[in-house]
Amino acid sequence: MIASLNGKLISRSTTAAVVECGGVGYFVNVSIATSDKLPEIGQNVFLLTVFQMREDAVNLYGFSSESEREAFNMLTSVSGIGAKTSLGILSSVSPESLSNFIINQNLPALQKMPGIGKKTAERLCFELRDKAINLLGSDSSISPVTPNQAIVNESVAALIALGYNKNTAEKAVKSAQSSISGELKIENLIKVALKYTMN
Repeated sequence: MIASLNGKLISRSTTAAVVECGGVGYFVNVSIATSDKLPEIGQNVFLLTVFQMREDAVNLYGFSSESEREAFNMLTSVSGIGAKTSLGILSSVSPESLSNFIINQNLPALQKMPGIGKKTAERLCFELRDKAINLLGSDSSISPVTPNQAIVNESVAALIALGYNKNTAEKAVKSAQSSISGELKIENLIKVALKYTMN
């Protein structure tokens, strides 16, 4: 089992990277969140990994943090949610936000994630609540989000679902949040954030 990789970054994209360790190049599937944190090509990189062997394929998945790897394992433990869907979810939302959505049974937020319908969202809340609580407690850098932060996270996820990349979505929502006075509402935040994506 390959638990981690520490070597030179040979190539990278938004969904994969090739890391050379001991003269061997390892193709690693990654989320957009992890891809954004990769160094420049030629520099050293460390990734935590999950190795999966199937009858029809052998795949390696890489993560920039233990919390992301735990979230991936948590998601793939649910019947019907594969590795590809799990990486898609982690590309649109942080392990922190995902765990809070599950714990608080925030079905609308979960349904905005790629590959997640109403029934799957309900199953996530039912099957993963205890694991989500443990994930939040396993990393001191992760803490429950405030109501306003939850609205911000949902708005970012909504923009990503509309096709914007994570960096653009986060910047637009942050700018929109700064321009709104009074009570923060998700519908208004998304509407204002969309205007900032055009700048």
